[in-house]
Amino acid sequence: MTILDRLEQLLPLASRSTFRQMLRDRRISVNGLAVTSLKEPLREEDVLRVGDKKSTPRARAAARAERRENRPPVETVFEDADLFVINKPQGIITSSGPRDSRVNLFGLLRAFYQKREPRARIGLVHRLDADAGGLMVFSKNEPTFADLKRQFASHSVERVYVALLDGVPKTPAGTIDTKLVELADGRVRSTTHPDKGERAVTHYETLKVANGRALVRVRLETGRKHQIRAHFAERDCPIVNDRIYCPRFPEADLRLISVALGLTHPKTGQALRWELPMPAWL
Repeated sequence: MTILDRLEQLLPLASRSTFRQMLRDRRISVNGLAVTSLKEPLREEDVLRVGDKKSTPRARAAARAERRENRPPVETVFEDADLFVINKPQGIITSSGPRDSRVNLFGLLRAFYQKREPRARIGLVHRLDADAGGLMVFSKNEPTFADLKRQFASHSVERVYVALLDGVPKTPAGTIDTKLVELADGRVRSTTHPDKGERAVTHYETLKVANGRALVRVRLETGRKHQIRAHFAERDCPIVNDRIYCPRFPEADLRLISVALGLTHPKTGQALRWELPMPAWL
């Protein structure tokens, strides 16, 4: 084992460039002597220590660089060795095709983890619309990916959203159950054709009504493309600022956020649940 091997065990979130900076700052010692090379062999009885940074401009700059390098590209809500949950920003697509050069969330996360955890295999378990934001889960290995996909397919994952509607539903609570089909322009709509579309089930309850708008809590049973947006638009109460389904010109971000996510940990079997605070626009 080398000094570098041991450092990677002690500080799994640090990169090799960080270790090299620590070496230049003479912060690494073995048996009380400063280390001159990270490739030096380390015996079992050797004592490896990492000292504190000195308060110098160079040390402070190195500290800032280290923090930037180890900071995920989006807010992380939860993380362990098998999965992580993030708070997706609005306005970024979840993923893209091989010929699509747009910046996408999956690509950013995969690039970040390739540096921080080269052995991790980031899996895209589900998606959120580009205009929507909120909680998403990603896997870090193949068994976790397969189990999470199974949970989503069996509809056992809890997915809760809040949405502000431009209009008020005719009934304050209920279930919208239709088959959705995608159109050539990317929009989706309900269909009654027996051989077309995929079943989409949306449960909702109205939390508040004011000024002709309704705040609703939505629980997804299925997760089709644009499901919530299309279901409410077809009932004459589209989501506020929906540039695709709302007839009014958008004022700001789409008023649709994934605020709660619950699932079973694939390895431990523990029931996990995360919830975001209500968005500021409420």
